[in-house]
Amino acid sequence: MQLGTVELGVWGVTDVGVARKNNEDTFLMVDLSDKSELVHASSSEVNDKGILLIVSDGMGGENAGEVASAITVASMRDYVLAGLHDDPGEALAASVVHANMKVIESATAPERAGMGAAVVSVLVRKGVAHLTEVGDCRAYLHRAGTLTQLTKDQTHVQVLIDQGLMTPEAAKKSRAKSVVLQAVGKTEELSVTQRALTLRDGDRLLLCSDGLTVNVTDAEIGEKLGGDLEGAIESLIALANERGGIDNVTVVIAEATGALAPSRAEEKVTDTLETFREFEVGGSST
Repeated sequence: MQLGTVELGVWGVTDVGVARKNNEDTFLMVDLSDKSELVHASSSEVNDKGILLIVSDGMGGENAGEVASAITVASMRDYVLAGLHDDPGEALAASVVHANMKVIESATAPERAGMGAAVVSVLVRKGVAHLTEVGDCRAYLHRAGTLTQLTKDQTHVQVLIDQGLMTPEAAKKSRAKSVVLQAVGKTEELSVTQRALTLRDGDRLLLCSDGLTVNVTDAEIGEKLGGDLEGAIESLIALANERGGIDNVTVVIAEATGALAPSRAEEKVTDTLETFREFEVGGSST
């Protein structure tokens, strides 16, 4: 690594799980500087255009969920690569809106009617991780030994938790835990949550489909992210499958090192995280 550069190590694995025959998850790790897809357990210098990471989960039980997630990921990649926005955060958010229309257009075929996808994405550029989210895929940050969930599930049970009508523990057992309030391809009006995280040296980001989080606790995710990352991703997927593997599970991990400020004990994650737009039930994003 050259002096003054930021390096991003990436790991990405998707698994069909135990209960399902097809995998409706899709993920992507791409270096935007040369349009090359990054392979599992590799490292790349973060250049001016940045590195894009996406995890998309086709709607379980819907028609052609795997098609919806594949279209979402490909459409987002192509839109960002087209370079229509100077601001990386706006480019990423606009790419989700673009993907939404592409999925809707593709869903006109009878065998694809009703398909949709959840998606979480990160574009790392110039020491900042720009994030978007729709649905219930998640992004986590592991910094200085502490795990923080960066995203917020856009689900019925999350609304009940926010209103104090359900505990997080009860939500995990609720039959409604998989009821997603919005998804790519479901409606022309989409509220894309947009955030930006200023990175610190050694930050570890994890993106995942809900096939991980329905079976593995945040405490367990945090413990695994504190160790060897290739081993972490393998053990997290194995743990999800050991506990039933009822859904596909996809995990992407990225570790940022190099010319970044060190984390400080007195600095809160919220001091480095800004939310520009956030999904609200019954209203527009803010």
